[in-house]
Amino acid sequence: MLAFAIAAEELARVDVNVPTTLLATGLGLQPIIQFGTAEQKSRFLQPFVDDVDGALLASFAFTDVGGGADYDSEDPAAGIQTIAQRDGDRLIITGEKHYTTTGTGWDGSGAHLYTVVCRTDATKGASESLAVVAVPGNSPGVEVVTVYDKLGQRGVVTPRVHFRDVDVPADNLIGQPGQGKRIISGAFSWTAGIIGAACVGVMRADARMKIEAARYLTWKACHYFHTTHGQGEELAIMAKV
Repeated sequence: MLAFAIAAEELARVDVNVPTTLLATGLGLQPIIQFGTAEQKSRFLQPFVDDVDGALLASFAFTDVGGGADYDSEDPAAGIQTIAQRDGDRLIITGEKHYTTTGTGWDGSGAHLYTVVCRTDATKGASESLAVVAVPGNSPGVEVVTVYDKLGQRGVVTPRVHFRDVDVPADNLIGQPGQGKRIISGAFSWTAGIIGAACVGVMRADARMKIEAARYLTWKACHYFHTTHGQGEELAIMAKV
């Protein structure tokens, strides 16, 4: 993680979109890394380990279109409304997500893998039913609906993704129903330090711009003072300030 933080800082100093894309994929994989079984790690993580060209993206499908800040609500009518209904040895997932960063994949057809925050029982609150399920991006019913036109970080794609009766094996469930809060907290805590490192990179870039601007002003002030034979004082005073 420290190596990633160092890399994120250096990359963000040049273009924050690059580490953000890496971070979003890492966030999508964190539930499996931290809480997945050995079998789940082998099944879902190994393709990313073998992906030397960076062709695969993962996405953490956390925020429902109806909201996400109250994801841990104990009121079944509030909180996460994406539902993973058990049907024998299958889970049927229905819900609408947005801000699913990197959720388009590289070509707009969808990420290679989503980790979907959901509830396993529409009648129970978060402590009993909040869960995270791994969903392959090529599963029938996964649809990238639209991409948000943002003011900033336009190099990072932020789509709206719908899950319509998406059928996956029940053993795609990460942990147990009710462990969702702990899994979500662990995933976002991992991102916190990396985001801090990226912010340092952005601050370094900002500081460099200010230094270059100050240098140019001082040079211009000196040149102007010289060419006006000491009459042009204003720029010199500005440079001092």
